[in-house]
Amino acid sequence: MSVMNFVHKSIAGRIKDSKPPKIDFEYIDPNNAYITYFSERRNLTYYFLGMLNGAAKHFDDPIKYEITEEKNEENFSMMKIRVTSEKNTGKIID
Repeated sequence: MSVMNFVHKSIAGRIKDSKPPKIDFEYIDPNNAYITYFSERRNLTYYFLGMLNGAAKHFDDPIKYEITEEKNEENFSMMKIRVTSEKNTGKIID
């Protein structure tokens, strides 16, 4: 999940006037993280959740999440969630 901004940036370079979303990943511990989704387009936060659930299913990693913040304004949407995963979310690299 933490590399999605690189993927979006790569794709955006090929599509004129694209505005890809930004995804920030904040490590808490091996099984928990905050993920913040931000898009310049409205009402895509639940699309993001669908993609997240689909990825968890594809990688056989059941997750639970709690929405901690959500905004859908005229020119942007954002959602911050706390995700709990059965598998490790990663680690901090010094």
